[in-house]
Amino acid sequence: MPHRGEQFGVVLALVGTLILGTPSTDVGAAPPASVAASSLPHQGDRSLAVAQVQQLLLQAGVHVAGGVDGVYGPSTTKAVRQFQQARGLVATGAVDDATATALGMLAPTAVLAPGASGDAVRAVQQQLVAAGIRVAGGVDGVYGPATAKAVSAYQAARNLPTTGQVDALTAALLAAKPAAAAPAAAPTLDVLAVQRQLIVVGARPKGGADGVLGPATRAAITTFQRWNGLPATGDPDAATLTALATAAKAATAPTLDAFPLPRSCSFWDTWGAPRSGGRVHQGVDIFAPKGTPVFAVEPGRISRQKADFPGSLGGNQLWLTASDGSRYFYGHLSGFAKGVGVGSPVRAGDVIGYAGATGLTTVSHLHFEIHPGGGAAVNPYPVLKALAGC
Repeated sequence: MPHRGEQFGVVLALVGTLILGTPSTDVGAAPPASVAASSLPHQGDRSLAVAQVQQLLLQAGVHVAGGVDGVYGPSTTKAVRQFQQARGLVATGAVDDATATALGMLAPTAVLAPGASGDAVRAVQQQLVAAGIRVAGGVDGVYGPATAKAVSAYQAARNLPTTGQVDALTAALLAAKPAAAAPAAAPTLDVLAVQRQLIVVGARPKGGADGVLGPATRAAITTFQRWNGLPATGDPDAATLTALATAAKAATAPTLDAFPLPRSCSFWDTWGAPRSGGRVHQGVDIFAPKGTPVFAVEPGRISRQKADFPGSLGGNQLWLTASDGSRYFYGHLSGFAKGVGVGSPVRAGDVIGYAGATGLTTVSHLHFEIHPGGGAAVNPYPVLKALAGC
């Protein structure tokens, strides 16, 4: 009988075959949905089927700690549970027929189809009605065209194959209790989309986008809510989702015609970092010696100018408003360029001021903000990094 190490070596070899492929394998293709329902992997298994589950979880955007190793241990159980939660399935951590179908390991196989009748059909009809799907003819226990149409409507609403037949995944979703479905705060919430938007606006959840509305994502939502003056509940309510979608759309849009200083990489991503008085950092600090020229990043007009005063946070400040309404904030200037004032027209690259250390700082630098369309600030770091070639 082979030793445990020898057994695991065989599994790793199989995993390598899955990931790297054989001469007749399309490396870019997903693992085929050819696993029989009777051979689905179980917790504690070490097998090629486990590796296939892990690969499919990763493709679905769910993090699997340890990667594709063919071992159905605690990390894979956790990842399966997260996937099930995201899909509205009962989160057991075990790969049942419904989970395997959702992953794509099993082809949808009908457990109820047109022509059937009885209590099982009646139960499905009741579940469809409870889910808000109209069943023409009502709950009559007969699987006719009306019930098939209702099942198809339910499947389409949940991005399932619209077969009109009740397969294991459709049955599991219909039977799932509300508590096992998506969070009550947002029953149809696309958690992955929300997490990706949070990343775009600079409020990255710890662990990234994993499709799970857990503590890390709620903490990131709370951070975003605080930035935007919303109730800091951590719940993805309608107001938060609207503000987040707007901010994410704006965050991907900005492009600058000029760098705000002579190009350098003397800046870091400090977006959202805590500041005194409960504030958070809503820009980027670009370090430069006092007197370094500061440039207009876009053509437009100087819309606001403030001189330093005792207790000022930003010191000498300028606001530049571009033709599309976007605003750019420059803070801590040592002075303003000659002839620059409110209403002054500027071209991209014009000198409008000089770097300094006025206001609440002791180190010479430029505090720079981007407000697309004149709205909320977005993280300028990715834009500046790309422009400077850092």
